[in-house]
Amino acid sequence: MRHLFLVLIGLILSVNPAAANPDPQPTVYPAPFVDVMHARHDGDFYDQQAQEWQALALGNCTEEDAWFHYYKTARYSNRFGSGDYDLTAILAQAQPTLDPEGFVWNYLNFVADQDLVTRWPKLLRAHAADPDRHEAYTSLIAHYTIENNLALKDETLRKLHVAEPIPNGVMEYNYNQLMSVAPNGILITHGDSDTYPTWLLQSTYKVRPDILVISLPLLMNFSEYQKHIKAALRIDKLFAQAPYDAAGLLEQLTTQQRPIFFAATGQQHLPELPADRLYLTGLAFQYSTGEVDNIGLLAKNYVENWRLESLSLPLTDSPAQAVADQLNQNYLPALLELNNFNQAHPDQHIPGVFPLLEKLAQRAGISETVSSYLSSSSTPPQLASNNPGLRAKDIYKGTAYIPDGTLYLRNGEALTQVSDPITVRGFFLQEAEVSNADYQLFLEDLLRQRKFDMLDSVAVSPLKEADIENTFPAESNFQAVAVHLTGSNPAFANYPLINVSRRAAELYAIWLAQVYNQDPKRIDGKNVRFRLPQEAEFAFAAQGGRTNHPYPWGGPYYRNAKGCLLGNFNTLAPESRENFKAWQDNIKASTKLTAKEKADILERKDTDEGCDWENDGGYLTVATRSYFPNDYGLYNMSGNAAEMLAEEGKTMGGSWMDPAYLMQIGVVKERTLPHPSTGFRLIMEYLD
Repeated sequence: MRHLFLVLIGLILSVNPAAANPDPQPTVYPAPFVDVMHARHDGDFYDQQAQEWQALALGNCTEEDAWFHYYKTARYSNRFGSGDYDLTAILAQAQPTLDPEGFVWNYLNFVADQDLVTRWPKLLRAHAADPDRHEAYTSLIAHYTIENNLALKDETLRKLHVAEPIPNGVMEYNYNQLMSVAPNGILITHGDSDTYPTWLLQSTYKVRPDILVISLPLLMNFSEYQKHIKAALRIDKLFAQAPYDAAGLLEQLTTQQRPIFFAATGQQHLPELPADRLYLTGLAFQYSTGEVDNIGLLAKNYVENWRLESLSLPLTDSPAQAVADQLNQNYLPALLELNNFNQAHPDQHIPGVFPLLEKLAQRAGISETVSSYLSSSSTPPQLASNNPGLRAKDIYKGTAYIPDGTLYLRNGEALTQVSDPITVRGFFLQEAEVSNADYQLFLEDLLRQRKFDMLDSVAVSPLKEADIENTFPAESNFQAVAVHLTGSNPAFANYPLINVSRRAAELYAIWLAQVYNQDPKRIDGKNVRFRLPQEAEFAFAAQGGRTNHPYPWGGPYYRNAKGCLLGNFNTLAPESRENFKAWQDNIKASTKLTAKEKADILERKDTDEGCDWENDGGYLTVATRSYFPNDYGLYNMSGNAAEMLAEEGKTMGGSWMDPAYLMQIGVVKERTLPHPSTGFRLIMEYLD
């Protein structure tokens, strides 16, 4: 039997010698190049991608596609990243490897050739060499458009979408762009992402074929394309002069009767057009010498014509979604207009505008900019009901008066009396951070009034494990931490509200002022407003009248004479994952802690009372009136929850998850909100 077994093994090896001598490790290929209409990355991605394809192309790899991807990623690295590649040299290096009649050589020569006449034959030779290479399709569509070969243009559009589908969000954007144009209108577009999907929708899906979509880059550069557009519009002259002349183009287009629209993506060209004749209708601006009811058109498009599925529920943060996210910023002007309409006409309220506005601003990373605009430009919404469950006298009793004075800061950090003084006028400041219980009254008042469209704006954001991963080890009881920090258990009602947006804080301030001002028994019958404190105001209030101490409690230390901590901040956990192992080892080696104490610290066992981390009374947050107040009667001006400032993106005071140096008065920490470290308290000031 053993002999037979050996014979069989010999036969197998003789038939499959690779089994006896396995191949070396197969080549690992980097991610292939994808153009920015289908995927968008930051510059570092293209830098890395170019380096990886360079190593492959210059190594032992003889595959033509390695040179294709090296050249294209190097080009994107130069364009979007920090690359400084000599593309001509890359093409010269590639030449010995590439088939002179093949797709890659001819296509790369087409890309490299900037002559608008000589480059097209190279593209056509590349396509003839391999008609299935979809990388050439976008350029072929442009070529067929210039040549007015509409049949091949439409066929290639369909092939492009089959070979490499255009992201859903991009298709939805282009659909809504078409729906923003009046019947039989002209739409002037500005790039690939707002042009090719629009043409695809018209030709393949028969969406608004009545609109003539004109690519401005093609119009600016190709006289043949100008000739076809002139024929379609039946005009004698179009764009005879170069460079681009907005006034001249308008003069020529207005000789015909079709309404004229400019895509909202044309930020670089829109300022050249007469602003008083442009009317925003959605994702386009209508040019008109007469009055246009653009708000009515906006509302109709938003309510009846637009598709908003991908916009409202983006299911991914993929590079494909990033393309849509960049386009979707162009919704913001339209949504801001509709939001202003809602504020001015509450009886004609258009639902869902504000939450969508905030969601898009957040995905675009400009939440605070949009929030500031809303605060300064629009009439505050009526948020408070007639029975909010709170009285003016209770609001007033929760504030402390901060007198006039002078603040001394140095480098925005340590206090000193040798720096330039900042004069601070007196104001009222809430004695403690806004608590979960305070905020709950606000939320309940909105719910009683069925203001459901406001809930996304004021919601406490769910805690993400990634937000605190550098604070706790992986073994932490994350669910217990989340319940504590988000205040979802009544046991934490008097703990600070955290993890809300700046806009949520501003809306709470509006509500609080309305509650106060509508109370007939308010102090002296005066009206007030609430707002976030400025840097100087917060730092001055934190001093409590003491000008030579780095902490609100006075003195140079964050412990008292008994060694007790005077604020709630992070005394043990490291600031980064990299230091966590060393910190953990130090705990294990400590001779000051019992075995049980070590286990409690390392396992992070949470309770309603919180854990005592080596005499620190705050494992996470603590009640807003914990520790001793400063001499102005203010609690936790350092520690517990860091607090939002009027200056966008800035916080002061440090938090439960921050090291001691952030507790010093005047130290500013920039954070993207919402954040599990950060809450707020408000200034109250009289308007009368």
